[in-house]
Amino acid sequence: FSLEVAWRPVIRNGLGGDLANSFLAIAAREAGEVVEREVLAWHFAVERDRRYAKRTVFRVREDGVWVEPQPLADGGLKRDELPPAGKEQLAMHLAPTRFQPGELWHHALLSILNEPGWTADQVARWAARWLSCLEGLHPAVVGRPEGLDTVLPGWLLDAVPRNMIVDGAEARFIDLEWELPDGVTLGHLCYRAIVQSLTGVASVAAPASETDLSPLHVFEHCMVALGFGAVGARLSDWHDRERAFQILATGVDIPRDLSAVADTRLAMRRGG
Repeated sequence: FSLEVAWRPVIRNGLGGDLANSFLAIAAREAGEVVEREVLAWHFAVERDRRYAKRTVFRVREDGVWVEPQPLADGGLKRDELPPAGKEQLAMHLAPTRFQPGELWHHALLSILNEPGWTADQVARWAARWLSCLEGLHPAVVGRPEGLDTVLPGWLLDAVPRNMIVDGAEARFIDLEWELPDGVTLGHLCYRAIVQSLTGVASVAAPASETDLSPLHVFEHCMVALGFGAVGARLSDWHDRERAFQILATGVDIPRDLSAVADTRLAMRRGG
């Protein structure tokens, strides 16, 4: 079964604490509040270069729930020490924002891939909704004078399906923390949005065609369906750009060239 899909009903039925993979016990001589009452949850992002390590606090205020990202004082830089755009090859922006209701668009991809008989056409329609939301975020995406070579503002780097919230007919991006000072090409952003979404899925149901188990095959199919045409000759450049970003963000160079991605197959569960 898909663990990613399973977690949602687990949490919905109040079993998240019972199935947590770690626990924290606190003892004290005197009773007292261990956690601030207005704090709902914390999320830690530490699998990155320590300069960019952060925690995110979900906090209840009088005007609703707020999301407050903060640098980790013991591992990352303090807020006034974060590298600004133009000073380094990668900048990170942290600011409190109001919690946005809705569903992550990445979850819609999980629903598609976990339905036996899924197709690349379905993934392309999913990608089209993402591209439409991106077009609404910046006019350069709509005009794209240089096609896939159009250089977009660097703060669009994180405008990917994992950061896209859909609430009915409304769609918006959240958590746009990364910025490449030299900008990001539309082609790189499409590669990042679609290929990284696919390769980040733990397992899938059997597709209608097993050729669709190749993330690059599905990506190329999506790009044709989105009106960009054949992009096979461009893949190496986009992959190298994404790898360079990952090295900056994580501080780790994982030797994984395009041929390794080309050999990658989505993990298919036999029998569904």
